[in-house]
Amino acid sequence: MADLARYPLRPFVHAIWPLSHFIGGHHTPIVVGSFGAQAVVLLSNPKNPFAQPRAAILGNTFSAILAVAITKLFLKSSHFMLGTPDGIAWANAALCMGLSFGMMELFNIAHPPGGATAVLAAILPEIVQMGWFFVAVILIDTLIMVGLALIINNLGRDVYPTYWISPSLFKDREEKEQAGPSGSEKGSTDREGAGDTTDSAPDGLSLPEPAVCKGGRRVSVEEGKRVLAQERARDRSRSSDRTLI
Repeated sequence: MADLARYPLRPFVHAIWPLSHFIGGHHTPIVVGSFGAQAVVLLSNPKNPFAQPRAAILGNTFSAILAVAITKLFLKSSHFMLGTPDGIAWANAALCMGLSFGMMELFNIAHPPGGATAVLAAILPEIVQMGWFFVAVILIDTLIMVGLALIINNLGRDVYPTYWISPSLFKDREEKEQAGPSGSEKGSTDREGAGDTTDSAPDGLSLPEPAVCKGGRRVSVEEGKRVLAQERARDRSRSSDRTLI
């Protein structure tokens, strides 16, 4: 118990130690470059659709699968030479990047580090030699990154993830936030506005409603003010005529 208090991370290290030996046995690079970009995406803007677990896990993993498959096809060509500007290695990198981007857009799992993962699987000799094992490394590391993002983001002010599977939940929440006040609140606002206009009616006339009915016809507030003012002036002229008589 004292050791656990002194070294709280020791159980975690013991749990992943066999996994590290397993991964290291395939001459895996110490750091895969796309994980730096992934850390920025997951931690700097966790509400972004790019940072959601669905996009991070599927986008990164599917990009690795696609890039490894395409690179294996290019390896069958005698003109494919890694680490040199000669040959058709540039075409492999461009094709892996373009197809991974199209795949992520098609399935709505866009994740920018996925493009970097595809390029790395096409141009780095040590990753090309890993073959399909590179896909397992990408999947395991992405799951670890998403787990860290869940802990770090939820310890702060952000709620992560915004959604797990369906992005429609994210869109519905955005639409509700942008919709503004509800219908009842809007109606009360309109009534308050109408009450303000009655105070400015000419000659002390009040307009209790935002529209005035005359002869069964619905008229605007401004027209109602004008009609009431005319009737008031007509009543005054009639009273003055009776006084003269």
